[in-house]
Amino acid sequence: MPIRSSDITTARIARTADKLLDLADAQALVAAAGKSVSPNDLKDLEEALKPKSGEYKVAVDAGTFLRREIRTLKAMQSEVKAQNSEVERRAPSLLAGEKAILTEGKITRSFGGSEVPEKVKQTLNAMLKNGAAAFDVAELDPKIGKDDHDATQWAVSGKWSPYPQEIEAKGVMSFAYTELTPKKIADDMSTERDQQVLTGFKTHNEVDRRTGKTVSWEEPEYETKRMKGTGNIRTRYDEVSHPEVTALAQASDGYAKYASNFAIMADGSFHAVPAMRRTLEQPDLILTNPSLARGQRLLFNGHIEMSGGMVTSVGLSGRLQKAAADGDAKFVNPVKLLEAWGFKMAPNLQVSFEGSGAVKVDPKTDLIVKG
Repeated sequence: MPIRSSDITTARIARTADKLLDLADAQALVAAAGKSVSPNDLKDLEEALKPKSGEYKVAVDAGTFLRREIRTLKAMQSEVKAQNSEVERRAPSLLAGEKAILTEGKITRSFGGSEVPEKVKQTLNAMLKNGAAAFDVAELDPKIGKDDHDATQWAVSGKWSPYPQEIEAKGVMSFAYTELTPKKIADDMSTERDQQVLTGFKTHNEVDRRTGKTVSWEEPEYETKRMKGTGNIRTRYDEVSHPEVTALAQASDGYAKYASNFAIMADGSFHAVPAMRRTLEQPDLILTNPSLARGQRLLFNGHIEMSGGMVTSVGLSGRLQKAAADGDAKFVNPVKLLEAWGFKMAPNLQVSFEGSGAVKVDPKTDLIVKG
């Protein structure tokens, strides 16, 4: 596969055959980079502004356009470089902490405070030895791509997730609250207590006197129920700000305590975001898989569903699947770690893949690799 710098160079040669680089030509050079611009692509764009004597002329508007694009891209690449330097700086200390937790033959506890079973340590250490990736969601992609919501704008994106959110490990996002273990699930299902439950949403309408248009918004409604935990985890999403962040999901969602967005931490523990997908500190921020990192590294993220305490599905996110399909990383097989923890699982449970790109589970290493 040719590198993108060749694509830009080829486009420049073709577009300046008439001895002029006009605005349309300049826009074509940027388009030749594809959906993202690498550091090498940026160098080629800079070279286009410095033609050799007599090679071609750069029109004023073309030069203005390219210089503006280059300034924007350079600023973003500086941001990426600074962020990734911090990721590199903290990697050794994070690795040391992970190794301490995964020390075999010694009682150790997970980030959430649970004792890590020897089977988990043995299974995970074998996967790590075979090349499983432990990644920091704060790491940014050195290639600057187009914004997912506005294709006319450039945007910095995470290398491992499009949303590298930084969340504090407190409240409903404390490691102890989000951690899933067979014991915690069983205890929750056997403990009756008063629990806030989402019952639905009330729609409000108001006429904007300035425009005459009707503005609508939804307000969540809750009730208190005396009940035991259901052991259900369901996929759910809404854009409403939730003041009751510990509330269970609606009856139609099985009174789930957690949403299906989950991650496996670098200590081998499983964590899921709360059903309301909000924190009191940032009520308008919708929690996603990378929110679970909280300054630690991950081994896997995607979606998990559970019914009555039994895991019924587990899937790898699209961004990680692409990395595996491109041969850039190998990921742990979550099913093997679920087994090691002792979770109840549906018969013949296998990891599913939520994105694009050919991947498979290598039976020799139990890693998700290029297919």
